[in-house]
Amino acid sequence: MRNALTMAALPAVLLSAIAAPAMAAPGGNPLPDPGGVFLSYVNQPTVGGVIEKSPELAVKIWAGGAPVVGTHAVMDTGSVGIVISRDAFGSNDAGIDTGEPGSITYSSSGKTMSGTTGHAPITVEGANGRSVTTEAIDFLIVDKVSCAKNARHCQATSHPTGIAMMGIGFGRQDKNGDETFTPARNPFTHVASQNDGTVRRGYVVTAEGVQVGVNPMQLTGRDFELTTLQPDPAHQDQDHPENDDWLPQDVAIMVNGQSTQGQVLIDTGVTDMYMTVPYAVSQGLTVSACEDRTKEHPAYDTQSCATIEAAAAKGDYTSWTTLQPDTDVRIGISNGQVPVGLSAAYGFQVAVTAAVAPDRLLLVRNLTPSDADTAIEPTFVNTSVRFLNGFNYLFDQQDGYTGFRLHVPGKS
Repeated sequence: MRNALTMAALPAVLLSAIAAPAMAAPGGNPLPDPGGVFLSYVNQPTVGGVIEKSPELAVKIWAGGAPVVGTHAVMDTGSVGIVISRDAFGSNDAGIDTGEPGSITYSSSGKTMSGTTGHAPITVEGANGRSVTTEAIDFLIVDKVSCAKNARHCQATSHPTGIAMMGIGFGRQDKNGDETFTPARNPFTHVASQNDGTVRRGYVVTAEGVQVGVNPMQLTGRDFELTTLQPDPAHQDQDHPENDDWLPQDVAIMVNGQSTQGQVLIDTGVTDMYMTVPYAVSQGLTVSACEDRTKEHPAYDTQSCATIEAAAAKGDYTSWTTLQPDTDVRIGISNGQVPVGLSAAYGFQVAVTAAVAPDRLLLVRNLTPSDADTAIEPTFVNTSVRFLNGFNYLFDQQDGYTGFRLHVPGKS
């Protein structure tokens, strides 16, 4: 049973320092008590800017002692596992492709990527020249992309190209793909050099780069507000604890003073925020975002907004709705303690430019009054990558910790 979060602790807009001009990120590790290996993003924010796009790192896949694939991949805390389209391999997939079928679904976009499983060591490198290399792990070689009904960002194809995602999240089993997308596929918790015990399995994500491996000193509570996660009882591996999974973290959401509680996903793989709240919380505050959809995706022009909205009204809750401009949104992430406190909290106004504000806020399964009493979708918020303009984000896989620390541009 969840504890009640203290909604009074949620600020209207925090972190005025976040909007200050950023300095160029250093090549070295800017975090307190640095440890592990710090990889700066290959698409770092420009000087004077904030992170606006999902971060990318260079990825190499090895076979026979030599790299056979080299590409840039999105670093995604909202999924688990590396996903690369077959075109990146050319004719170099012999000895890598196991032939075992697999698929993964990205709920934010509505894309399902399917293909076969690859197995190989993988090197991940930053713009600063530092790198880590995994043990041989499974990943997906994509041969086909299909789209869920009324998908938000999807173009079906049987010849996909240019796909490269690197999922490093937790708590995503039963939410993305088939049952094979487990923590066993997380590259940052299967780094060969972490086996010597000097650093812990996990990472710290910042706006400038990611520290792979957690220094035990970073778990003292001195610099990071820590939360102890609860083990996912359905996904524990006694023989391989590095593959244990953890339940998502609790969150409090306030919309124009109306509050609710649910779960949070810190997701660097998207720039939009996705939110599910009870009808009573969003009542009278919703507007259609369908015109944005058709404007940005010409393939949808033949499907009118009226058709899309009618489908949503009939129970297809993959809606394209948002909150009215200037709606006040506040988010507080629980520290899991009693009495309850918050490990991170921030706020913004919808459609008002701010460093921590997402590109857009999209309501998922926003229920109508007739559906309100039978709703089964829990309250949920996906923060978007813009969260990194407010906080550094730590994940310790070994004992199930998350940690948050205020981000200072240019200093992390």
